[in-house]
Amino acid sequence: MDFFALLGLPARPWVDAEALRQRHLALTSQHHPDRLPQGSSTASTAAAVDRTASLNQAAAVLGSHRDRLGYLHELVSGQPPSSTASIPGDLVELFAQMSEVLRATDDFMAARARMTSPILKAQAYGKGLDWVGRLQGLQDQVRQRMAEFEEALREFDADWDGLDTADRARGLRAAQFRASCLQKWTDQLSDRIVQLGF
Repeated sequence: MDFFALLGLPARPWVDAEALRQRHLALTSQHHPDRLPQGSSTASTAAAVDRTASLNQAAAVLGSHRDRLGYLHELVSGQPPSSTASIPGDLVELFAQMSEVLRATDDFMAARARMTSPILKAQAYGKGLDWVGRLQGLQDQVRQRMAEFEEALREFDADWDGLDTADRARGLRAAQFRASCLQKWTDQLSDRIVQLGF
């Protein structure tokens, strides 16, 4: 199943989020099982459920830079992108900061979980806020890198028609790995911030 075709979108690296949302909404409202006439057959209902599930899956994949680029790489090259690659040079320093701060945050949360004294727990609350501040600082850096990545992805998309299959696959592999790093860091930071709130 081609998710781009299913949603009536061109198979390209960049997808406008609002256009995707509108297209998904229009198609799911058109094909949703609740839209079937009263007394529709079980087969019709099952087909509508399957179609809606496929539309939801397509929107989820195409709505994520990481997943969309990996999916498009597979369409272009016939195989999924490699799951191993070197950290891009411009992300090495951020990668080191992320590793250090996430590890230290995890150590702090583990120590806090072992505390039984109310006084120590109260003191840990203030330290937890300090860790939240550090994590939010990293979040700002990751957001900035994501904005830069999205700009580069738009440029890649603008060049798409002039690229041969090998250049498309190479560009998609590199973009997908970068998107994967940025998404993973975004998720890790958000998760730690939520955990520190408890």
